[in-house]
Amino acid sequence: MWYMDPDIPAIALFKQISCMMDEQAKRVFAKFDMKLWQAGILLALSGKELSQKELAERMNVTPSTITTSIQKMEREGYVVRCPDSKDQRVMRLSVTEKSHKYLENLGKVGEALDETVFSGMSMEEKIILKRLLMQVCDNLNKAEEEERERAAKEKMREHQARMQECEKRMQEYETKVQEFKDKMQKYKKYGDFSDL
Repeated sequence: MWYMDPDIPAIALFKQISCMMDEQAKRVFAKFDMKLWQAGILLALSGKELSQKELAERMNVTPSTITTSIQKMEREGYVVRCPDSKDQRVMRLSVTEKSHKYLENLGKVGEALDETVFSGMSMEEKIILKRLLMQVCDNLNKAEEEERERAAKEKMREHQARMQECEKRMQEYETKVQEFKDKMQKYKKYGDFSDL
């Protein structure tokens, strides 16, 4: 198999694993009449009340990405929206009674997936693999955070450069205005229009 090549880039291996896991998860979820996208939302909301923005942050997506999914789950009775007790402008999402059976099945799905993924591994190997994957996630989160900080600093530098350019133009304008005033003074004093 091509993915057994020790020289394969990590990104290619992770992509392959991700695709294979998604396909396996879809098959297992289908046995319980469940959808993969619903699971992520319900797991994130389980035992919590979150705003759509907070939910999106937990799932590492934009709020607009999950809007349609939330609306569909609300229509199907899996989630409800309630106004925040401290800020009526904010709507909080939470799971319904109907979701609890779904969440119970999620545990079974997780166990079935773990059985497939960790097949042939000792308990020690499973623990090491999970720890290494958590480290990969942590590394990627740090890199993303550093990139956001770098982009913010770059924007600040661009803003400062534009401000300096504006200040320079204002100084040039003020110099020209002063030159014009000096010429007007000269005209008033000597009646000399030649250099206006």
